[in-house]
Amino acid sequence: MTKHDMASSSRNEILPAHEDEIELISFEGEMKPSLSPKIPWTMHGEIEEVLSSYETESEDGSEEARQGSSVEPNIGMGVSTSLQSNIATVEPVRGTSLRKDEILLIDELKTRDPCQTEDTQVIFEPEVVAKTTVERTVLKILELLNDYTVRRIGVYGIGGVGKTTVLKALINYPKTKGMFDLIIWVTVSKFWSIRKMQYEVLRQLSTQNEGLGELSSSLSKSDSEIREDLFRYLKGKKFLLLLDDVWERMDLEAVGIPNPSSRNGSALILATRKLEVCGYRHSINVIEMETVSKEEAWELFCEQVGGIVNAPGIQSFAQGIVEMCGGLPLLVIVTGRALSGEEDVFAWEQAFKQFSGPYRDMTDCNDMIQLLKFSFDRLKLHDIQTCFLHCALFAEDEEVNISEFVKYCIQEGLIAGSMADAYKRGHDIVTILERAFLLESTSNHSIKMHDMMRDLALAILSQEEGSQFLLRAYSKALKLGNHSLPGPQESPQSNRLFIPNDHQFILRAGSGLTEPPSVEEWEKSKMIFLMDNKLSTLPERPSCPGLLTLFLQSNFRLRVLPMSFFDCMPCLKVLNLSKTRIKCLPTTISKLINLETLILCHCERLVTLPSDIGSLKLLQVLDLRGTEISILPDEIGELASLRYLDVCFYGSVNRSEYVKLPHGLISGGIISRLHALNSLGISVCPGDERWDKCVKSIICEVSKLMELTSLSFYFPEVELLELFLQRSKAWIGQCLTEYKIVVGSDIKRIVSRVPHYVEHDYGLMSQCLRFVNGEKIPDAIVKVLACCSAFYLDHHLDISSISKFGIGNINKLKYCIVSECPAIKAILDGDKFTEVVFPYLERLSIHYLWNLEYIWEGVVPEGSFAMLRSLYVHACPKLKYVFKSSMLQFISNLEELIVDDCAAIEKIIFNDKTTDSGQISYSNCKRLSLHYLPALDNIGEGAWALCEHISVYNCPNLRKINLDSKLKHTLKEIKGEKDWWDALDWKEPALRMHFEDRFAPVSEDDI
Repeated sequence: MTKHDMASSSRNEILPAHEDEIELISFEGEMKPSLSPKIPWTMHGEIEEVLSSYETESEDGSEEARQGSSVEPNIGMGVSTSLQSNIATVEPVRGTSLRKDEILLIDELKTRDPCQTEDTQVIFEPEVVAKTTVERTVLKILELLNDYTVRRIGVYGIGGVGKTTVLKALINYPKTKGMFDLIIWVTVSKFWSIRKMQYEVLRQLSTQNEGLGELSSSLSKSDSEIREDLFRYLKGKKFLLLLDDVWERMDLEAVGIPNPSSRNGSALILATRKLEVCGYRHSINVIEMETVSKEEAWELFCEQVGGIVNAPGIQSFAQGIVEMCGGLPLLVIVTGRALSGEEDVFAWEQAFKQFSGPYRDMTDCNDMIQLLKFSFDRLKLHDIQTCFLHCALFAEDEEVNISEFVKYCIQEGLIAGSMADAYKRGHDIVTILERAFLLESTSNHSIKMHDMMRDLALAILSQEEGSQFLLRAYSKALKLGNHSLPGPQESPQSNRLFIPNDHQFILRAGSGLTEPPSVEEWEKSKMIFLMDNKLSTLPERPSCPGLLTLFLQSNFRLRVLPMSFFDCMPCLKVLNLSKTRIKCLPTTISKLINLETLILCHCERLVTLPSDIGSLKLLQVLDLRGTEISILPDEIGELASLRYLDVCFYGSVNRSEYVKLPHGLISGGIISRLHALNSLGISVCPGDERWDKCVKSIICEVSKLMELTSLSFYFPEVELLELFLQRSKAWIGQCLTEYKIVVGSDIKRIVSRVPHYVEHDYGLMSQCLRFVNGEKIPDAIVKVLACCSAFYLDHHLDISSISKFGIGNINKLKYCIVSECPAIKAILDGDKFTEVVFPYLERLSIHYLWNLEYIWEGVVPEGSFAMLRSLYVHACPKLKYVFKSSMLQFISNLEELIVDDCAAIEKIIFNDKTTDSGQISYSNCKRLSLHYLPALDNIGEGAWALCEHISVYNCPNLRKINLDSKLKHTLKEIKGEKDWWDALDWKEPALRMHFEDRFAPVSEDDI
């Protein structure tokens, strides 16, 4: 039997034989005790556990926990459904009587040995008053488990009511673990499969028992073989199976799980929003989750917001907001987090108005996400919102490693900044989203997305304005708004959010897929996200009549697109094939008549574009960065709507290979026809003679573009730059706000001598000028430099100092690289400067300046170097020191200093005796790296009091680094050779033991 047949068979067999076997247990009519002001609540690790006493479990409790084992679950949810009228409701099970004045936690239940028969004493005695909805529900479950005839329990309720929290509280209760040999938790989700469930059960069993090697090897077997293996192993075990987020009935035996019964002592508890899911062939008792009381909701809200909620003018609005949350804990928590610390009464009033709109039915998930969107809007910053929405593109209920997610966001252009800053920003964004309760942290440094939050994200992406989040890297060229979607208070009914149909999305990013989804899934989808997988094939001719967006990037095994692949995608607007290994596009690309965005960047094997691309009349973005296109088709000139074009041409300096290439790169008259062009980038191989032949005519065409605001261009000669400055309408009209200009006779290098991350961060700046192999100081260079935020002086032949360009012309710089300039003796040269120098410079990177003797001499005015955060000095063999002590007052904001491979350096700080050392304003440097400095013997006493990371390697004469007691509170790590560390002389010998645990030995491979 095939996997598909088995699934179909199992689903047909599990239709309920008798719907009246379902027992609905309600809390209606029960007394709801008033809420103690000290009651903790949880729906996440950041909130205190409901079972607070379990956090300080005694040694006895720990021993009991070891009798069984469980896997810590992660909170998940989906959408709510209404009750089915044809399912009978029987007499509800009444709650236990109140017998104590003081309310007890669940942990305080009296229990006995759980290994007992039906005739023995009950599992717990009813000497308890539950304080919260979660606790009352857990008590209900324990009551039912006490009856050995009850082996199947359903926890039913609308989305966001706290079903998952109940299951988590249940297994965190110590006595639960002692009742079973095994506890298995599976989040089923909408798109479950037998194989997926088998894999998850196997994973958990192998985690709980190291002796399951044979069972773990079952993954290579068929579904039926795994079923037999699982059944054989579990048959003799007393297990508790918790199924969360169940959307349809399933046959446990088809998975390989024995049916729980009074005979085997096992039990099943499932959580669902659909009451009909509980219609099994065997009787199942259903507990309906109630919403929390007004008192409980208010206390929960106050816990999130803080004391400001009681401020005059705020409390009344806050109470109204809580009431509109309808007693749903998820909505209360998320809204409270969004308003945490908000002191502006007007902001509270606006929030109240948003929640007080037309009547909302909280059993309708569309109404709920309309209110959840308030928290999304409160994020405010676009990069945070965008990262949140992109998290929804990964497979449902999938845990995503935080570092991998941050890396993905950076690669997709969602987070801006230098490499180091972007990674820090990415982790900060994840933290912000976790604190806002929009993402959930899990074990193993991972995150996942709550199902309701996922619905919110997909509803936003489904709107027309959602493209601004998917195409963040192209937002300026496309003039996409840098603002959130309209909030509820200003949204007309037409802007109301609706959760898209389950089949409108295929969301499998980073799922390790080797085969594409079924053709049937493609047919129903409007958006397909299959990026970062292992796909090598695609469907031959998928019929996708409503498909709007297709993301296939980062499938490195994908080499060929089927010839008929685009035949039936008439509505497709966005196509991303970047970082695949395709060599060409099929001619059926011409059938994508509604295509607006085509992303092919870093398709390193893409060598040609079909002439049919001229048929894409609505195309606005064509990204060909990092490709090896040999010639641009003339038909590109027919793309009248094109606003963004970035192309990278393949070239070769090898004569035998060069003669095989097309004679031209871009035909005349092509660029000038692209009147709507807003952003243009042309990258060529340095030394390509074809570019030298056509560049002048292309400059003339580019100069005619009226809408141009961004340009990346290579000018082989200074005279060509002068021509552009004279003719360009965009430059003359000061419309060109972003540019990356290279001027001079560049050469192709296999490996740059400047570190990759330094050049990468330079390229992130808005206005960049690289002057390579230049002589003297041309007027055109000075004119551009005066407007630049980043300058890269590369192989200049005769200039002796950067200040020769004129202090006024370099004072807008934020980033400066100086590399391989043989005549440079100083970065700044002069006895006295009359104007502030480098007031905005943040990073200065110096490489291979063979005659550099000092960074600057003389006195500079106050405010010079005021923003300098990073200084990198590499391979400057004549440099004897980095700073004079009198210079330190100007670099008080320096955070990072890297000095390596400078043979003559003796001191990092040279005391020039012009300043009282006791009055020196030392730097705030947090990271100090000193590598390959054979003459270094002193780094300067006391100057590094705030340092957090120190790395020293191959500095044999550095015997003292003057670590003092001030560093006790700041230093996190010091790296170096073990022999060097052992031989250090200590100013305060007692400090050695203190810093010993912060030392990490390194070798040359670590540098």
